[in-house]
Amino acid sequence: MNIHGVMVVWGEAYTAMFLTHFLPSHLSEGNLPALAQNHTLRFKLYTTPDMVPQMEASPAFRRLRQIMPVDLIDLSEQETWGSKASLSWGVAKFRTLAACHRHAMDAAWAEDAGLMFYGPDTLISDGAFNRLNATIASGRRGLLVIHQSARIATFQPDLERLFPADAHGVRAIPPRDLSALALAHRHPWTESLFMGGDTFNISSHLYWRLPGGAYLAHGWHLCIPFLHPQRLPASPFWSIDNDYTNQVIDDPGTLEVVEDSDHITFVEVLVEQAPRYWRPQECSFTPLRYALGMEGLFQSEHSRLLVRHGVAQHGGPPEAHWADVRKEARDTVDDILHWDAFLRGASSASLSPRQQRAASHEIDRLHDQISTLENRLAQGGAEGHPRQLTYLWANLGKLHCSLAQTAEAARAMARVLEVCGTNAHAALRIARAAGQWGYPDLRRRAVRRVSELDPSLLEQSGIELA
Repeated sequence: MNIHGVMVVWGEAYTAMFLTHFLPSHLSEGNLPALAQNHTLRFKLYTTPDMVPQMEASPAFRRLRQIMPVDLIDLSEQETWGSKASLSWGVAKFRTLAACHRHAMDAAWAEDAGLMFYGPDTLISDGAFNRLNATIASGRRGLLVIHQSARIATFQPDLERLFPADAHGVRAIPPRDLSALALAHRHPWTESLFMGGDTFNISSHLYWRLPGGAYLAHGWHLCIPFLHPQRLPASPFWSIDNDYTNQVIDDPGTLEVVEDSDHITFVEVLVEQAPRYWRPQECSFTPLRYALGMEGLFQSEHSRLLVRHGVAQHGGPPEAHWADVRKEARDTVDDILHWDAFLRGASSASLSPRQQRAASHEIDRLHDQISTLENRLAQGGAEGHPRQLTYLWANLGKLHCSLAQTAEAARAMARVLEVCGTNAHAALRIARAAGQWGYPDLRRRAVRRVSELDPSLLEQSGIELA
């Protein structure tokens, strides 16, 4: 099979990560060299010309070129590619990333090639691509993993001390050793992803603690070390780890999810500063709260199947009582999916007395939070909170809609349009809810607002401007 590796990297910091983290671990004998024995590989490197001398001076980069052809592609030429792939949110770097990925997809499609999407700040355990060889031989169309996140400031010194690169820039790390190292330097951002805390982050991953710093992970967004697409994605598509697999693979059963870090360990090294979107909620986790916050991630059969895979991240032998944690996680995921079905209006979804009490409690909590924020805003405080207020009103409206509380739902959704300002995503959320639950006037107003704020988002959503 033809397989194209795809890397997008620019800037001194990320180019250095590409050369010192990504390449050394991917060049170990059980990874790219093992894959090259069975398949025809090509590496497509999207970068800027000023980074090329730094790459060409690297022993690891020279070793990469010995294994496969490397195409250096000037990403500044993306405007000439004619691709419509661009995100309707985020800063320019995400738009650039999406454009490069779509360019690579088009090239791979012309050759019926598989794709391997990489980040410059990632490491992978030795032997991972031996596993990938077996995956491809079995007829599977993709291999997916959940990554671990490590803090680069402390991870890097131990990595270099324990696993120094050889003269060719190659660094071979067994999976259990790499996982143990990542767990020892787990990034503090991830703390709000664990069950049982006072705060949580509405993210695509959920974690359950295990002894010795290990944990069990479930995720709606998975990393894609390999995918053999059956078609090109719609244009524009959202992102590689969001809706790409949904668009290009018919049967999610043909995708293999690695469920144990002993098989493949995939690590992302991160800097200290928290990104602007990483804002843990000042409340504890509940399945309803999570389903409200992650609305839209469960729409595809792919997502509802992939999230059921629990991935053990550990640096030692599994414990017998892990089965209890796996059951707890499965029950929680099932509860989230039930809430999502109810919020989407699925005819088979109904609420138990326990869930009815949970809905009533969440409505009371949302009202309390809204009142507190509106008072702060009225007094000139709560910097940055109009967006959070929009989010709270939208959740309240969605919940009232699902409970068929029509007057309360109409008031909440109309309030969202008043406070959302330039938040096109909030307006889109209301447009969907209003259409689903029979509020045509409000739907038209919300769709018109999305069209004014971000026409590309409206096009991407598939909602027609009425």
